[in-house]
Amino acid sequence: EFLARANELGETIRARLASLAARHAAIGEVRGLGPMLAFELKEQSPDLANAVTAAAREKGLILLSCGLYGNVIRILVPLVISDPDLAQGLELLEESLVDASSRAA
Repeated sequence: EFLARANELGETIRARLASLAARHAAIGEVRGLGPMLAFELKEQSPDLANAVTAAAREKGLILLSCGLYGNVIRILVPLVISDPDLAQGLELLEESLVDASSRAA
């Protein structure tokens, strides 16, 4: 059931990130495989990504930024994550993006 769980998590996270991208102009591309996904911020600087990861950290969510311009946020959840914990983490991610975007504006 390892592969099935990885695929299930990947589909859930990708759908949520696609929904975020549709609602938040700061998000460009969503990419990745299975539960290892990332979204690229359109701004080619690390400023917003750093603000998002800092806001997430304040909420207890650990995110990594990477990429050539430091504007990519990586997501990799453990395969044993419960569905409620995943939903909470994705909610915290969105809150962090909104918080960071409003501070930058």
